[in-house]
Amino acid sequence: MKLKFPLSRNEIFFAAVYFVQAAVGISALAEFLFTRNELKFSFVQLGILAALPTISWSVKPIYGFLTDLVPIGGYRRRPYLHITPLITIISWLYIWQFADSFVSFVIPSMIASVGMGFTDVICDGLVVQQSDEKTAGRYQSICWGALTIGAIVTTFLSGLLLGRELVSIRGMFFLTAMMPLITFAMSFFVKERKISEVSEEKVHQEINRKYIYSAFIAFFLTALIIYPREGQNMELISIGVIGIWFVWFAFYFKHLMDLKVIGKGLFVAAIFVFLWRFTPSFGAPWQDFMLNKVGIDQETYGYFGVVSYLGWLIGSVLFAKWLDKKNLKKVLLWTILISAVLGMSQLTVTKVEWANLIGMNPIIKYIGAAIATPVYLVAHGKNFWSVLMAYPGIVHLNMFLDFFLGILYMVSFLALLKFVALSTPKNLEGTNFAVFASIMNFGLVFGSVSGGMIYEHIQNGLYGISGLAITVWLGAITSLFALIALPWIRTEHMAHEKTT
Repeated sequence: MKLKFPLSRNEIFFAAVYFVQAAVGISALAEFLFTRNELKFSFVQLGILAALPTISWSVKPIYGFLTDLVPIGGYRRRPYLHITPLITIISWLYIWQFADSFVSFVIPSMIASVGMGFTDVICDGLVVQQSDEKTAGRYQSICWGALTIGAIVTTFLSGLLLGRELVSIRGMFFLTAMMPLITFAMSFFVKERKISEVSEEKVHQEINRKYIYSAFIAFFLTALIIYPREGQNMELISIGVIGIWFVWFAFYFKHLMDLKVIGKGLFVAAIFVFLWRFTPSFGAPWQDFMLNKVGIDQETYGYFGVVSYLGWLIGSVLFAKWLDKKNLKKVLLWTILISAVLGMSQLTVTKVEWANLIGMNPIIKYIGAAIATPVYLVAHGKNFWSVLMAYPGIVHLNMFLDFFLGILYMVSFLALLKFVALSTPKNLEGTNFAVFASIMNFGLVFGSVSGGMIYEHIQNGLYGISGLAITVWLGAITSLFALIALPWIRTEHMAHEKTT
């Protein structure tokens, strides 16, 4: 949909929330450098660090229920929009000033994510409340456009500011703390109708409050078990974190099934979503390899992320133009298979000699350089091409792979989101979509923790195969597990399946 300007006050707020969601990623590179190189986190600890903030997003339905249950001053949304950005700001300011250990970094990071997740849920609620047949597409265009712009801009700045030593590592945490000020300022311009009738103040009785209370208890137990003590075993802690939230989510999911909020068909769909997203994550080992082993400078590493996001843009266009109308089950099947095969291409990067040789192939080199041209034109001006041509082959190869893997990631992600959205029963879209989003996030939690635990044992290699190469094999194989549930997925009830 073509956007018309000017935007309304609420539309500007929607854009601000989604922009900030991406903008807090400006500290992602600094976070790795600080935790791995300065605080000497193990890969198990890095896995937990990646998982705990994701847990905060895995319980998003709770935030929605809380705003419904406890209106403030007659408003369900706006007062929370004033409070939640401040939670994120204070948490990152604490990290900026005081973080010097595992707990003093991880706990504030998790609390900051609660603030971000809460703000996102409230924003989504406002979007849904104000959406109709004419505005739904416009709102989604605004939200995802702002998210993409935020990701590209801040990822670019992350590498640039650190690589050129314009901002220190801790200084990046201060910049991150400043980002939610945008949302906080815009929240005062949000329009919301005040609750005027007693009937509107009734709480939603369908969801038992004990699941809200138990979520807070789970957060407390998580903080308790990761608190440092003598003889602490980080692997047992990882299992404990997964166990706490698996038990909570299993009972919560069963509760929703008992209430007929979700049925058996959706349960199968949930299993499929979880299996697709639970692939062990090895992001930290790859960062360690590129930055500390290969010696890629921080600025160039930041530009890898920008190139990947450019691939996201292309992938979203491809999906909207050609794949959106195709049989969804076939799209899911082929994206899983192609993702596994293309993911194996990363094996070429695990040996620097191979990567340099392949990357200097004229086809790979010049396609990689052409892909990166917009980024380097902004960063280096008229000297951009000479900078690109001076790189070793591994940089060109990584640019090439990141771009095309980014395209595939976005195609598969949009197919997954469409599947989730169309699998929800009528009149229960909001609740079910939030539940599915939580399942996807919980799959990522499992992937982060399991990835850290696995790599801690295989980082030195097994049977002559490097630890990094093993991560590629594991990622490809586990991504195929979702095929187990695919035959039981039913899409015939979906409107678009009748015409293709």
